[in-house]
Amino acid sequence: MEDTRQAWDGSSRGTSPTQLTDLTSGLLRDLTAAAAAAAPHPAAPRAAAAGAEVLSEVEALLLHMGITPGRGCIVGEGLAEVELGVFVNGVQIALELSGNADGSSKVLSLKADPKKFAEQRMKDSILKAHGWTVVELPLGQWLSAKDNHARQHLLLEVLKAVMAEKEEQHKHSGGCCGGKH
Repeated sequence: MEDTRQAWDGSSRGTSPTQLTDLTSGLLRDLTAAAAAAAPHPAAPRAAAAGAEVLSEVEALLLHMGITPGRGCIVGEGLAEVELGVFVNGVQIALELSGNADGSSKVLSLKADPKKFAEQRMKDSILKAHGWTVVELPLGQWLSAKDNHARQHLLLEVLKAVMAEKEEQHKHSGGCCGGKH
């Protein structure tokens, strides 16, 4: 078996010290360019602040509706966080903003950043494994709603859809009651 020090030694492959310097400086230049490209967009902090503001609005509206939400719920001994969660008829629901303020798809922006996409998928899987149902609240629709009545209607529709889906799963799962309804 070849010694790994020799295998990774550039001189053992006929690479001169000058070529190694050129390779290293090129790699450093590429890494610097990649880091600059990965730097957050100047609007990113404003978008995050807008998301936090919207979550506060959702929380206030839920309280007005008589539903007590939880904020910053830690799940799985710190593996994930539910920014805004509710417990409705025995169902743990994690409300997450979906899409962007302009109505464009959040999935497309997440797929443009593979690391963020993977982190979101992992978070959703962890939440699901711990009994949470992740529900997306469309940010564009929330922001375009003309008043709190329209926002309350949107929120109710999202919650009703989750409850209907859970009821359908229960009917077909053959769970505790054998699925005979």
